[in-house]
Amino acid sequence: MNCDIIILAVTDSAILEVAMQINGFTGIGVHLSGTQDLDDISFKRKAVMWPIQSLNGADSDLSNTPFYYESSTNEDQQIIEFLISKLGGKAILSDQELRDKMHLCAVLSNNFSNYLFTLCHDLIGPDNARNLLPILKESVRSWDTHHPEDTQTGPAVRKDVKSMEKHLALLENCPNISQVYQLISKLIQERHEHV
Repeated sequence: MNCDIIILAVTDSAILEVAMQINGFTGIGVHLSGTQDLDDISFKRKAVMWPIQSLNGADSDLSNTPFYYESSTNEDQQIIEFLISKLGGKAILSDQELRDKMHLCAVLSNNFSNYLFTLCHDLIGPDNARNLLPILKESVRSWDTHHPEDTQTGPAVRKDVKSMEKHLALLENCPNISQVYQLISKLIQERHEHV
């Protein structure tokens, strides 16, 4: 095979299977997973280049996206850094342990919150859900200058039992969501008792 780099942009469970089908390749085999080990590809020269970004299709913007990466050699590390810069990303040298933690945090902060956005969309409809964008953008923006704990607001941190009971009444027909609401509210209160 006559190329320098092969990027395996496949689901995590298919990385090794796809890599094993590529015979005689002497370049760098790169996978894009946040959770799979560097050794999950069977090439002699290998690298991981994980973008912390939801890739939802052709319109995904990688500019300024952090890429956590590692490679099997120092020489290949420089090549991966160059490739990331050409994509407009920010190269961050990593290891598997840090990538695992970053992936967990990406799931907690992005995937879980997206599910909560979906619930809000279902509860109040798309037009009203759009009206949540300013508060969501402000919450994310404040991360640049404040620790998230310092900007926590809401009825749980204020111990506003009346508002919380009203919310739970609105979730009466949604027992699973009600449980999540109660658990997160409890965790917020416990955390802020010690602050």
